[in-house]
Amino acid sequence: MDPDTALEELLNAVEEERWNDAADHAEDLSDWLGRGGFAPKTEIHFDRHRSITLPACLSKTFCYAVIDHVRMEQARQSRTTAHQVQPSPLP
Repeated sequence: MDPDTALEELLNAVEEERWNDAADHAEDLSDWLGRGGFAPKTEIHFDRHRSITLPACLSKTFCYAVIDHVRMEQARQSRTTAHQVQPSPLP
């Protein structure tokens, strides 16, 4: 597994609100990190000339924050879907 690609695909899915894809990528990345895999390279760009690369411990924390966000969104959507009123069948 390439955690850099996994994080990129996860963030793209979140940005595009493709929550099922995001959940798949989140679980893959969570499994990878949970088995002791290295954290993806995470860069923050402030403008065209300034950026920093997060240390591995902060990159891992960032990944888990995104993973938690996706899980919360999936749970919210499940609750919303479960509470939608279904039309009564016609006799």
